[in-house]
Amino acid sequence: MDIVVLNVSFFAAILIRFGKLDVAYFNEYMRLLLLGNVLWILLIGVFDAYKIMRFEPVEATLKRTFKMVLTHLPLFILMTYILDFRDSSRFVFFIFFLLFIVGIVMYRIVLFEVLKYLRRRGVNHKFVAIVGYNNNAKDIYEVLTSDIAYGYRVMGFFTDAEVNPNEIRYIGNIDSIEQELQKGRIEELYIALATTNARRVKGIFKLCDRYGVRVKIIPDFQKYTSAHRVQIRYYSHVPVLRMRREPLAYFSNQVIKRAFDIIFSLIIILGVLTWLFPIVAIAVKLTSKGPVLFKQKRSGVDGEIFTCYKIRTMVVDGDFNEKGTMKNDPRVTRLGRFLRKSKIDELPQFVNVLVGTMSVVGPRPHMLIHTEKYSEMINEFNVRHYVKPGITGWAQTVGFIDSSQKLKEMKNKVNNDIWYIENWSFLLDLKIILNTTFAIFKKED
Repeated sequence: MDIVVLNVSFFAAILIRFGKLDVAYFNEYMRLLLLGNVLWILLIGVFDAYKIMRFEPVEATLKRTFKMVLTHLPLFILMTYILDFRDSSRFVFFIFFLLFIVGIVMYRIVLFEVLKYLRRRGVNHKFVAIVGYNNNAKDIYEVLTSDIAYGYRVMGFFTDAEVNPNEIRYIGNIDSIEQELQKGRIEELYIALATTNARRVKGIFKLCDRYGVRVKIIPDFQKYTSAHRVQIRYYSHVPVLRMRREPLAYFSNQVIKRAFDIIFSLIIILGVLTWLFPIVAIAVKLTSKGPVLFKQKRSGVDGEIFTCYKIRTMVVDGDFNEKGTMKNDPRVTRLGRFLRKSKIDELPQFVNVLVGTMSVVGPRPHMLIHTEKYSEMINEFNVRHYVKPGITGWAQTVGFIDSSQKLKEMKNKVNNDIWYIENWSFLLDLKIILNTTFAIFKKED
């Protein structure tokens, strides 16, 4: 279907550009189409495009699809230059990729909805059972049965615990597992036994291997953490539990984010700051005494200290490193209020982004005294320093302002910053930038 969507999009682009399809058979467009197909087929293997998990949201599949398209486009254009396809229309390229993105996204969404529909109708089901009856067993039961569209049919529990067979789906004790496996109805077995039962778990493994039944373990992470998105990685043959999901720990994502930071900051610096900064600098000098730029030490990635640049918006005083900005702060000048409201005072931070001490999007950097204060009061505060601080961030787009120093609001802000770190994606960064832009131009009520 991907190939169908790709080819239909390509021919539709030619039809829109030339008004007919005959041109496709008399020039290099057919060779271009072949190149596009080959590149996409190669990318399918690289991006694992058809890994469809029953519990995976459609957004995760769309994310992989967007990455494929954004990789396919520059590769396709690069190959056209290498192979000297210079007579092709750029407009055809533009329309083709526009149609392809829309078509491939719609196809993925429809595919997910069809799978959900089929599962609700009783097709594509897995019959599973759970070994044990503890909190983990109850939790996985609730998850598997929470939506029939997941396609799971839980037959019940194997447990030696004293339970009322009329209150739960009781199949039998653990010794009766082999008897049930012989019937051939169970396809997957979820084991939620305590780690102290290792010998018994190994015995169940052997039984399942004998009867061709897949086994899945429900580890008891709650002994160590309340985090919901832990990850397991293997260091050689040793399994290691990672307590937080960190997309930006992967080099490929770091490259994507850094490349965007450099390009975006250069656009702002060359396109806006070069002409706007001299105007603002003159206005600042004429309206108050002191330097144009405000420089302050802030906490950066991994707790490293860096110099953050802003346009000065307050009168010069001696406690700027000790006292943060307050609501309706009397130290803010009349011009400063406009610069803050319009976010113009933040523009010099794009220099920080260009040199690599900040990112366009990330948790807002705090004064050193606030880092010291809140890291003592909020246990997870320093988790914010896993990534570079940003000019704007998720917490700001959902309503948490930098000037708030109330402990309750700061805890909520930290939670939102951690959510961003654990759920980062390039599309999320774009969403935050757009929300920030809309917020700047939004009229106050």
